[in-house]
Amino acid sequence: MTLYGRHHEKAELDRVLDGAREGTGAGLVLWGDPGIGKTALLEDTALTAADFTVLCCRGTRMESGLAFAALHELLWPVVDRIGTLPAPQAAALRGALGHHRDPADRFLIGAAVLTLLSELAGEQPVLLAVDDAQWLDEPTVACLCFVARRVRTEPVALLLATHADPARGPWDQLPSLEVTGLADADARLFAAATWPTADELTLARTVRAAGGNPLALQELPGTLDLAGPAAPGAPRPMAGPPPAAARPSPPPHPSPSAPVCAAPSTPVSTRSPRPPAPCSCSSPPRSAASSGRCAAPPRSSASATTPGTRCTGRGCWPRATAGCGYATPSPVPWSTRRRRPPGGGPRTGPSPACWPARTPTSCAPGTWPPPATGRTRRWPRC
Repeated sequence: MTLYGRHHEKAELDRVLDGAREGTGAGLVLWGDPGIGKTALLEDTALTAADFTVLCCRGTRMESGLAFAALHELLWPVVDRIGTLPAPQAAALRGALGHHRDPADRFLIGAAVLTLLSELAGEQPVLLAVDDAQWLDEPTVACLCFVARRVRTEPVALLLATHADPARGPWDQLPSLEVTGLADADARLFAAATWPTADELTLARTVRAAGGNPLALQELPGTLDLAGPAAPGAPRPMAGPPPAAARPSPPPHPSPSAPVCAAPSTPVSTRSPRPPAPCSCSSPPRSAASSGRCAAPPRSSASATTPGTRCTGRGCWPRATAGCGYATPSPVPWSTRRRRPPGGGPRTGPSPACWPARTPTSCAPGTWPPPATGRTRRWPRC
């Protein structure tokens, strides 16, 4: 496995391994952005530690809520050594790993793991490599913290990789090392090794866009090839609002002298308007703008009832001449309406009469028809 430009990080990891070989246990937390190369550093360290007993585990989001799930993965290769532990510790560790249903005592579990690692370290140094520590379940984190504070006199090395700065987390007692991006020269070498068929222009664009992130250096060249060539130093086009020339210009503001038209208060019909019917009223039209429509005579009082006048509880309205609109039913009193006898048979009572339509006296909204009061009977059209 080849690492590009990680000389400082490899030196720190080798220092931890050398201390474990000499019998001084230590820990180190690698942290940085996703894809920055922490996993690659752990894997390279595990490969170089040929004289160590390497135990690895990786936290996952799906198992972060399962108690001791990561510890089960970490100790699975040496689970057969649990029988050599003291009986209380062995029982507690077996309960944590799901071997029986005894209640788990966290202190006994931590002591059992520490004893197990000490026995393994008596044979050869032990390396614990934990990746994605931000997804470890809480009981496993507590157990590893318990062990990390007690391995100073044991040949045990603990390496962890996480995203966030451990200074504000459970690993604040361990030394930490931030993993940053690769330098441009190392990033170019890594991209060229990953994409041997990429041309120089694609490699230059990849290094500029990746910002030293190894994961981006692995994935970007294929994306840039699909996007097409671009001039060196020119930024890639990004999705955004259309140019000003393609945007529709707003309508011009009306001048002070131009008339301002109000929106109609009723929906505008898409059908062609029907020509007005000829008016046969005796009264003249209201104005030239309303030619063909008849003006209604002024409203009279209820006491001045004359022949040809319709009277209701709201007052009297002169009857318009037939032909000035649609016919509307007359308000026949409820007491004299046609009724069906209790035993059946034809209805009795006066028949409803029809009145010609009235023409409104004003076009202003709300002036026609007059406000209704009381209960109104709607008769069918004649």
